[in-house]
Amino acid sequence: MQESKNKKNVGKGKIAEQEAIDYLKTKNYTILDRNSYHDHAELDIVAIDKMVKQVVFVEVKSQKSDFFGAPELQITPQKIRHLYRAAELWLWQHRMHNEACRFDVIAISEVKGKKKVVHYENAFVMGR
Repeated sequence: MQESKNKKNVGKGKIAEQEAIDYLKTKNYTILDRNSYHDHAELDIVAIDKMVKQVVFVEVKSQKSDFFGAPELQITPQKIRHLYRAAELWLWQHRMHNEACRFDVIAISEVKGKKKVVHYENAFVMGR
């Protein structure tokens, strides 16, 4: 039963990530990578914000309703540390370690039957 639930959640996550990618493309972002794993952490989306010429690591959070709070509130300090490390590794692996970068969050939820997409630019700052 648990395996079936996990597969269902993975499917929902992939749909949310595709919605986030579609949204970013409307804002003229170029998608560089998706679902990239580094040091036990997944980078949902890696993109370039052409307006400011920055590498953007986008964490996508989604949920069916906002009953338990906004989806972006699910991002813990531990998750942020994992994202930092994964981003460092991604930048080195792609020889972009001198590029400016930032971390964004795209939160997708349904409120009263309507899909709500919120984009938080520079949601947290790289550091220790």
